[in-house]
Amino acid sequence: MIFRSVILSILATAFSCGSTWAGTGDSILTGNELGLWYISFDTAPLDEAEVEAEVTTFSVAAKLIDSQWQWVATNIRGRIATTTAVAENLHILFDGGPHQIFPITDGPGKPGGKLDSTPLTACEGPAGFAGAAAPSLLVITQRTSQTGSLLTLSQYAGGKWRDISPFDQSNISPDAKVLSAAISQDYYLLVWPQENSTGSVYRLSDGKWSQIALTPQLDQADVIAFVALGGQVTALLAGRQPTQHIPETAGETIALTMAKLAVSSQKWTYQPIGIDGETASWLADEPPIAGRLGPERIGLIWRDDKGNLAESSVGLQGQLLPAAEFTLPVTPMGQVESFLVMEYFMWAVLIVSMAAMLLLRPQGPPQPFTLDESIRIGSLIRRTLAVLIDFTPFLFLCSALFVPAELLDGSKDFKQAADELSRRKEFALAVVTALTLYTAYSFVMELRYAATLGKLIFKLRVVGNNGQPANLRSILLRNLIRLLEINLLMIPFIIPFIILMIILNRYHQRLGDIMARTAVVDARTLTFAFAKPPADTDQQSETEIDGEEAEDPPDQQET
Repeated sequence: MIFRSVILSILATAFSCGSTWAGTGDSILTGNELGLWYISFDTAPLDEAEVEAEVTTFSVAAKLIDSQWQWVATNIRGRIATTTAVAENLHILFDGGPHQIFPITDGPGKPGGKLDSTPLTACEGPAGFAGAAAPSLLVITQRTSQTGSLLTLSQYAGGKWRDISPFDQSNISPDAKVLSAAISQDYYLLVWPQENSTGSVYRLSDGKWSQIALTPQLDQADVIAFVALGGQVTALLAGRQPTQHIPETAGETIALTMAKLAVSSQKWTYQPIGIDGETASWLADEPPIAGRLGPERIGLIWRDDKGNLAESSVGLQGQLLPAAEFTLPVTPMGQVESFLVMEYFMWAVLIVSMAAMLLLRPQGPPQPFTLDESIRIGSLIRRTLAVLIDFTPFLFLCSALFVPAELLDGSKDFKQAADELSRRKEFALAVVTALTLYTAYSFVMELRYAATLGKLIFKLRVVGNNGQPANLRSILLRNLIRLLEINLLMIPFIIPFIILMIILNRYHQRLGDIMARTAVVDARTLTFAFAKPPADTDQQSETEIDGEEAEDPPDQQET
């Protein structure tokens, strides 16, 4: 368990600087009485196996009614089968049965109950549906057997799945669009189109399925939303029309129509979507994406003819509100939690480093940093191994303390779990704690012994100018600036420059050594041992050999 948490911490560090949100491409919109959820498919890199399996990377944003959009989760990997909002949570069902739940407010996602069949469509079931005390998740699932495929309406309530009713319709095409909605105790399933026939709406009431025919107007349109709205089943239809009334524009525009099914009469009525008394139209290649917004509205998001994202909503009477720019926070919420903590930490390190440089200024004029030719510089390989020996215990300790248990239960693969961890506050706290403990340990050990445990094992020592023991100022600076160097390593294109600087430097000094006027050398080439750090000067006036004062030259000794 601890080993898995350490690996997750290492992978999380890589993910924290390796992927970005694009904000373009396909997206999904869904919602309910509380608000909207927006799923955007990202451009984060995938490996060959994921591309072959059609795995996607996506981010989730949400907003309550009359509030601003906020990030809920970023860089989630998986192949989405269907998704819907239930109460204050977004439920995402993946191919193969995995189930993830994201709250609309600030907070990490959590795993839901896993399905043993393939989900096709999902919707929110109202409180009381099939005996559930609270709103529940309703899903049409497909099981394949030797005798064929079986569709079943399943319900997720109280953290458990149960089957509600089988759906015996063997003529549904694999390419059919399947949408669903629930009102009171009735469940409606839109299948459009079907094999060798037009689309249909199926109704489950009192445990029995019945079929409601579609009118030609609905059957020939593109259904972009199918929701329970104002006590009615409401479908939002998109159709194309010539742009003859816009001479400077060639091609077609998209017009929307609202179709409402009265529960009592089972009759369809249609209402064109308009704004300010005129029919609304969209100059776009694709129709808007839509999702329920509150009790009587449908939210819309689309890309206009200039390529900008816009949002609006339409009411039950078909009136479209004026469009507004669709904007998301520049930094995803998950990144704010972790990266702000890291940013504040690095600013604190920078301030302390500057203060140390000013308050602990060396006495006398500065001199060029030199080492005697007899002193051999420590091998870069041994220095690297020493760092691993020193830092690994702190990494294990902080990973065990801070990595959330739900990321260790095996419900997610390493890549997905590490990616999620990199955007959570726990990751930042683990990193900050590990670095702080490691820096304090290194400072104390180098101040007392001129080496950490790893350096002692590999016979390395930290020395100052002319190979003298490093003073307090130097040891403090080299350890503080190392924290800033680690932060620079989070930027991939800077890593080669840092490595080259160390390799090409005469004494293989990193930035912290250059600023502190120190170097890491082979202890076997030193001609003295370290007892305690010297006074805060660039050079010592006296030299100690093997812990004792050097004797006077023979010509100065008393005879």
